Amino acid sequence: MKKNKQQKQINTFHNATDTTKTIIVIGAVLVLLAAFYFITAYFVTGELRGIDRNAEEATSDAVIQYEEILAGSIFNRPVDKYNVLVMNASDRNFAVVRYMAGELDTQLFVIDSDKTINNFIIGEKNNITNSIDTLKVTVPTILTIENGKITNHVSGIENVREFVSQN
Repeated sequence: MKKNKQQKQINTFHNATDTTKTIIVIGAVLVLLAAFYFITAYFVTGELRGIDRNAEEATSDAVIQYEEILAGSIFNRPVDKYNVLVMNASDRNFAVVRYMAGELDTQLFVIDSDKTINNFIIGEKNNITNSIDTLKVTVPTILTIENGKITNHVSGIENVREFVSQN
């Protein structure tokens, strides 16, 4: 007797029409999607907890005082007068010089000499030219560029610190 009841229950599902099966599958998928949405909205975006992501982003904007560039773009910056600091970013003096350079009157661009792509301008001694193909600098160096031409350069950590503190 028990086998007959179990078989009838199993057969009831098997005997259901294709439309009924399709509706059950669609309903199950919708329930899973809804559950996924609510879990995401609650835990990830905070939407259901009343957290406004835009308000957080607006208040946490940081002021960037320098922009890292690649060596190949030294001469084509969008401003007329600017300084370019060529320095090893892993050097312990880098943070100090960069902080001090934030006080400069002109915009500061930084080239990280640690990056392989910037190695072509690094040399054992300075060869200051207005051509990216022949330009070579020692690390650290600050270049002052006006209208696409180098007007001043300072090399060596003490000289760079002095230049930054005086300007």
